[in-house]
Amino acid sequence: MLINNGYTASGKTPKIAFLICLSILVVTYLITTYACIQDKELYIFILEEDGPLENIATASVFIASLLFLSAFIRYRNTPAKFYYLLFSCALLFLFFEELSWGQRIFNIATPEVFENLNAQKELNLHNYSPIYKHVNKVAYAGLQFYLAGLVLLTLVFERFYGLIVRLRIPMASPATAFLMCLNYFIYHDIFSI
Repeated sequence: MLINNGYTASGKTPKIAFLICLSILVVTYLITTYACIQDKELYIFILEEDGPLENIATASVFIASLLFLSAFIRYRNTPAKFYYLLFSCALLFLFFEELSWGQRIFNIATPEVFENLNAQKELNLHNYSPIYKHVNKVAYAGLQFYLAGLVLLTLVFERFYGLIVRLRIPMASPATAFLMCLNYFIYHDIFSI
């Protein structure tokens, strides 16, 4: 699903992965839309903290981290390997942040400093009250730019595409950019409460 050195990965695997992701996305949204309209209790259950939707998202982040780690190992002799390692580490950090570093799993008490400054009174940085809204906006804007904006710029501007190829920055495929946009707009237009 990544453009590697300027070329889209070939073969059936990216197409199958895209169709699987699209199917999961569509089924998830159909169930959530049904629950939103017909069954408010189910809707609240789906969206609650540590609920099915959050668990699917957290598992997806972990799987993506492992996929980037495998890309790092597979492309270890290319300059792009450092991007793969960076993405893998960033996603692993997000995974542990979503788990509040195992706080609920291992029954770890929240330190007082986090309890007073954390919006959810948990052991994580992404809910740190004074800055979390700003950090989340910057993180989501960066992710959107990487997954969709970068792809669109390379499709429109040939020079920009050449720069990305020269820098050997791994890019999302147009199909991945489409999935990200679909997910973002459906979530914000339909399910944001």
